[in-house]
Amino acid sequence: MFLISAPPAFFIHKAILPALRRRGPTPVRDQLQSVSTRRREKISADEEERLRMGCEIKTGFRFPKRDGKPSYRTATARKDGATVATLFYGNAATLWRINFGWTRRKRGEQGFLLDMERGYWGKGPEGDAPDNEDGLSALVARVIPFVEDRRNCLIFQPEAILEDYQMASLQSALKNAVQVRFQLEENELAAEPLPSFMDRRMILFYESAEGGAGVLRRLLDDGRALAEVAEEALRICHFDPASGLDVGGPPGAAEKCEAACYDCIMNYGNQKDHGALDRHSIREYLLELAGSALEASPGEKPRGEHLADLMKRCDSELEREWLRFIDEQGLNLPTHAQYLIRECETRVDFFYDLGAEKAAVFVDGPVHDDAGRRERDRRVEGCLEDLGVVVARFGHGEDWGRILKGFCGIFGNAKEDN
Repeated sequence: MFLISAPPAFFIHKAILPALRRRGPTPVRDQLQSVSTRRREKISADEEERLRMGCEIKTGFRFPKRDGKPSYRTATARKDGATVATLFYGNAATLWRINFGWTRRKRGEQGFLLDMERGYWGKGPEGDAPDNEDGLSALVARVIPFVEDRRNCLIFQPEAILEDYQMASLQSALKNAVQVRFQLEENELAAEPLPSFMDRRMILFYESAEGGAGVLRRLLDDGRALAEVAEEALRICHFDPASGLDVGGPPGAAEKCEAACYDCIMNYGNQKDHGALDRHSIREYLLELAGSALEASPGEKPRGEHLADLMKRCDSELEREWLRFIDEQGLNLPTHAQYLIRECETRVDFFYDLGAEKAAVFVDGPVHDDAGRRERDRRVEGCLEDLGVVVARFGHGEDWGRILKGFCGIFGNAKEDN
C-alpha cells in the first residue's frame, strides 16, 4: 500500500522538504532523501479522529509515453447509438498522491510540521501540539509529503453531466461491483474522483495491489464486462438489474435501505461522502450502462477512427474483409497494420501489441497455397515464436470463427460466445 490516507505518520516514501528554520517555516521544493517508514498494524481511535478531521489530498497521474506520446487505450460505451461513458486505460501509469495538510489548517499554510532532530510530527491542524510527550524541538520544517508509484489506471468519464452526490454514489457502486465481479479484495482496487473531491467529473480507478490484478484491462478487452459490472452495481444498490425495481435492501434485512447503507455503497473508506450518497440517484444511469455495448480501441483514437486507419493500410481486399469480420464480432482490433518486424525480415498483416503479450496475424490469400511459399511462412513463424510473438494465421478458405476461438486472449470473445 502506498497511499497517505490521513496523516503523514502512516506511510511516507518521499517528501518535499523546506530549508530548515526555527519555527514557522515556509515550504520550498527540495526532496527529503532519508526517510523511514513503519506500517500501522490496526486502526485506532486516533486514526478515526484523523480521518474525521480530514486532509487535502490531491492526485496526479500520467500515462506512460511511447515514441514521445502518451500511451493509453480508449473505449466508448454506447446504447442505441448514444454515448453513455468513455474509458481511458493505461498500463503502469505514474501516480502521485500529495498531502497538502489538514483541511482546517490556517489559510496559506501547506504541509505538516516535522521535528528534524527526532522525527516527530506536529499534531492537529494547528501543528503546535506535539506528537510525543516531550514536544517538538526548536529545529522544525514544514513538509508536504507525497508518494509516487506505477499502477494500472482506468479513467471512467460519464457522458451525462452528473451532480457531485451522484458521482460519489456512482464511484462507490462501480468500485464495489468490480470487486464482486472479479473477486477482488477491497484493498486490491482503489477509486477516487477527478479532478478533485470538490469537482467530480471523472472517476480514477487503479489497481492498488502490488503487481496489479489485470481486471481494469479486462473491462476493455471483454465487450460485456462493463455491462456486467453495471448489472452487479444495480444488485449492490438493491435494484433488480433487469427491471430496475427497488428490492429495498439485502435479503433478510430488518430495515429497508433508504438512501445508502453498509450493505450497498457506504463503507469505512468513504465516510466523508456518507451524507451525499444516494443509491436512487444513479439507478437510471446504471440501467443505461448495463444496456450498453463497449467499443474498445487499442490506442488513444476512438475505435471507428482507428479502424479506418487500419483499413487504409491494408494491402488486399481479403485483409479488409478480415478487419470487418473482427469489427462485426466486437473483437479487439489490431494495434498496427502492415507491421515490419526486422528480426524476422517480414511485414505481418496485422500486429497486436498488448504489453507483455504480442501477436502477429497473417491473412493468407491463394498465393500462400504454393509449397515454396508455405515453407517460407513456416520459417517466419518459427522466428516470430522465438521472439515470443504469438502467430495466428487465417487462410482464405478457412473458418475464421473457429480459428478465433483458439486465441481468445488476443482477440477477446466473439458476440455469439457472450
